[in-house]
Amino acid sequence: MYRCAATILFFLTSSLFGAAQSSPPLLTTRMHGYLNNLEYFKEYMEGELLLGTAGETKITYTPHANITLEAGVYLRKRAGDDAFISHIAPILSIAYTQGGYTATAGSFSSDHGIHEALYTPEQRYKEEYDEGLKLSWNIPEAFSGSIWAVIKREHSPKYLENLHVGTRLQAFLQNTTLEGALLWNHYGGQQYSPEGQYMRDNITGNISAEQRVPLSGTFPHTLLIETTFLGSLATPNRRRIDPEYGMGGILRCTGLFPANIHASYQFYRGENYQTWTGFPLYETDSPYHVLEIGRHRLLGEHISVSWGARFDILDIDSGIADYFDDTEHLVWFDISTTLVRPLKGLAP
Repeated sequence: MYRCAATILFFLTSSLFGAAQSSPPLLTTRMHGYLNNLEYFKEYMEGELLLGTAGETKITYTPHANITLEAGVYLRKRAGDDAFISHIAPILSIAYTQGGYTATAGSFSSDHGIHEALYTPEQRYKEEYDEGLKLSWNIPEAFSGSIWAVIKREHSPKYLENLHVGTRLQAFLQNTTLEGALLWNHYGGQQYSPEGQYMRDNITGNISAEQRVPLSGTFPHTLLIETTFLGSLATPNRRRIDPEYGMGGILRCTGLFPANIHASYQFYRGENYQTWTGFPLYETDSPYHVLEIGRHRLLGEHISVSWGARFDILDIDSGIADYFDDTEHLVWFDISTTLVRPLKGLAP
């Protein structure tokens, strides 16, 4: 089946770009197993367990030095879901690259590298591909960035539209990384929405600075010190009146140890700050402490494994609250394998 699809893709494009400049198609197969157990104690829900397997297979074809085409399928199966396949989506994209810039139309990874305070990290277990337009650029060891526009849900009589636009910029100065990001999320619509229908617009962003401090002959061998300022603007009604402004700050220190082990402490304090989905970060304005430890390991050439735990503590009135009150605790485990091989039989 893959060879048939690659053959069709090759012959459809070779006539447009010329077979002499093309390279053999590549077949990429990736499998990903995950456990993401988030425990939290709120009025509406106590925790969320994400357990399942995801896989994708795609053909990448470069008919021209500047053109890359991808076609494939993405599948995900959640444990406990009665459906045979929990989610299936096509992978279809065309990308044009020139001088460090890449413009992509179609499918691309939903991991845009933005700060976790803007975008729920657990989202990657639910949607691994976005559909829309993306422009990215990279000047090695100097500057990188991207801007994208994604339609999460098309507007129809059954669903309200969900649009997501974002940008992320990074600058590299020796051992310091500067980062800024801005996200806009629109949920709701006009055509099929009654007067009382819920609609929101959220804008959230961050400015961060991370300092890398090598520590020769010590344990850990490297420290990462991060300072992040957060801001948000939410209009939770269709008339966009009474906007809600929020702000917050994060201070995080991470130690990098041998065997790819990391441990970090994070302090957060905010005032009415909301993430891109419209929910307050950690649902609190009180001081919030986060302890995390994890490890990433490569098993051979094609398999990677990561695991870890995160423990949160809420500080109320300068005193440490009960361990389980109004906080989140996370345990995760991921294993993935990626295989890439050329389809030499289809080489021009």
